Amino acid sequence: MSVYYHGVTAPSSTSASPPARAELVGTARVTGTNGSGQRLTAQIGTATKAGYYVWVWSFDRESQPAVNRPYLAEGSDWADRYGLADETARARAFQPGGTSKVLEPIVSVGDRLVDTFTTSTRSGGALVTNSWLTTPGGTPVPATWDVTVYYAGMEPPARQNSVPSSAERVRSAKVTGSGGSGELLSVDLGAAAKAGYYVWVWEFNVSSQPARWQPYFAGDWADQYGLTDETITSRAFQPAGVSQVVEPEVAVGDVLADTFTTATQPGGPLVVDEWLTDTTGTPLPVTWDVTLYFHGTTPPVDPTIDVDAGDDESAGEPAPDVDGSAPPESVPAVPLEPATPTPVVVGQTQVTGTGGAGEVLTVELGTATKAGYYVWVWEFNVSSQPARWQPYFAGDWADQYGLTDETITSRAFQPAGVSQVVEPEVAVGDVLADTFTTATQPGGPLVVDEWLTDTTGTPLPVTWDVTLYFHGTTPPVDPVKAGESPNPAPSVSLSPEDVGSAVESDSSVEPVEMGDLVAETQVTGTGGAGEVLTVEPGTATKAGYYVWVWAFHVETQPEELRAYFAGDWADQYGLTDETTTSKAFQPAGVSQVVEPEVAVGDVLADTFTTATQPGGPLVVDEWLTDTTGTPLPVTWDVTLYFHGTTPPEPPAPSAVATSTVWTPPLVLPGAAPKGALQVGQTQVTGKGGAGEVLTVEPGHRDEGRLLRVGLGFPRGNAARGVARLLRG
Repeated sequence: MSVYYHGVTAPSSTSASPPARAELVGTARVTGTNGSGQRLTAQIGTATKAGYYVWVWSFDRESQPAVNRPYLAEGSDWADRYGLADETARARAFQPGGTSKVLEPIVSVGDRLVDTFTTSTRSGGALVTNSWLTTPGGTPVPATWDVTVYYAGMEPPARQNSVPSSAERVRSAKVTGSGGSGELLSVDLGAAAKAGYYVWVWEFNVSSQPARWQPYFAGDWADQYGLTDETITSRAFQPAGVSQVVEPEVAVGDVLADTFTTATQPGGPLVVDEWLTDTTGTPLPVTWDVTLYFHGTTPPVDPTIDVDAGDDESAGEPAPDVDGSAPPESVPAVPLEPATPTPVVVGQTQVTGTGGAGEVLTVELGTATKAGYYVWVWEFNVSSQPARWQPYFAGDWADQYGLTDETITSRAFQPAGVSQVVEPEVAVGDVLADTFTTATQPGGPLVVDEWLTDTTGTPLPVTWDVTLYFHGTTPPVDPVKAGESPNPAPSVSLSPEDVGSAVESDSSVEPVEMGDLVAETQVTGTGGAGEVLTVEPGTATKAGYYVWVWAFHVETQPEELRAYFAGDWADQYGLTDETTTSKAFQPAGVSQVVEPEVAVGDVLADTFTTATQPGGPLVVDEWLTDTTGTPLPVTWDVTLYFHGTTPPEPPAPSAVATSTVWTPPLVLPGAAPKGALQVGQTQVTGKGGAGEVLTVEPGHRDEGRLLRVGLGFPRGNAARGVARLLRG
């Protein structure tokens, strides 16, 4: 008898002989000794593979012992037909398979990739058994599994029967189960090295089994690729945060400081919403790159404010782009969109936080060196982190540029003040003195309204340039009374190029209609706002109007302090409170002859009562005195004329003088009326001030001889009498 392996399908019909496809497995001889009805059994080896085995029993006369052949008829050979149903044996193997499920479907970068597998048999038709085979001793046949985890990328994998070429093999392992069907196997293939999708595939390969058991298996088997239960989402985390300046408004010279509260920023399914920790539970350290920019003298545009919709601020900041278009290490940072002019980097530093989410970090990057707007930007760059932690991060991140909470307004201060002459009216020769009360003068959002101090609280010293002008004998026009605003704000030019340098001010003294320079001086104040400064640069040398101008010039200040000031400033020229009227005084008087009628030879005598004669706003109406109160002495020139034998015409009444020179009602010597003859001259000095009565007798004689008829002394006894009076 013979056994043939027909294949994995049963014979569809019978035939007198085996078909060509039939594979002879083995033959055997079975001898019967009990005649008809005897039950014979034959065994030819083992089934080496699943499929259909066909038995064919045959009788061959020539194969019988020679002693029996005579009893057998010629042509008595016989054989079963091939393919009889009762002679076809089905050999069934078993197909190990199972159901897999990841231990954690979502992990963070750095977490372990662990999968589980529950074994079972997979029915695969008529030739696959649905029960686990056992050894002769009754124990389950062991099965070894080939397990591989693949990195599918940033997109969820598609389910398919084979592993795509794009899948990146991460690790493989062999796991042997010996518990038969229903055994729970587990495998750990290391940590997730990056964010993305990891796919597990379990395979049963006959070639991986021990040789003695290989025939018992139906064939190879593998999980489908991309099964949901076999996919792990590995998420990195995106460090981010919220920043807030310590002081939104500072003065030039103040420290620039910023705070940053750390947080995570989810950016899709691959970014975690909590801070990662190491195996000890310690938060991963994060190093932040911090940059401080000087934006200029115009505020930056806050990107969260919708200009068209008003001043509403959006909630939060855009999430990092981890949508799969780029690997997680390449999450783009928010681009800077600076306004013109291009921001200038003031300082950069790095700050490392170790406290995880919610940690408040503080950084100071020097002091404000000039007035304007300073903008902070915090950045997280994967490249700035320690190499061992870099795979754990989703990508780079940066603050948006120009956020209101990240902008510091640095304001300088504008020294100014109010001036007031000590004496609005003085006499020629008096000291000219002026006072100035210091103050600050705001000039827009970049100028402070208080005096700056150093770190000890001491007010910054300020040097003032004081100029005194002689305007002339007509008063200057007060610009305030003419309609200008008092103390106009300075025209502060706070560009990066000229902040802290001398700049022209709208309130600077115009050269038009200015008087002659009399004196210049400098006064330094150290008391801050409200300090009263006094200056006395000299005396009034002539009658007229003296105008004071106080000015602040940045270039006059110590070089190390210049950056603290907004710009130049100056008093307006011609302010009433800054104009000193210097008035002279006009000695004058009233004269009266002692005797209006005398005889020839009588003494000619005259009296003069001193007084002052105002001559407009520049002439005083009282006698000047020296510093001790003693009236100034005045010497009078007295001239006596012989007019002739006809009386002179009386002059017209004198008008009040309007100039600084008093004009007497008479024509002075050198322009005497025609025919007038000078008789004598003398000088009389008065020391008693106004109201003093002076007397003069300028009559002239020569040894008692009459000089001229009608002038001088009488003849004879009269002359001798007058001579005696004059002598004694």
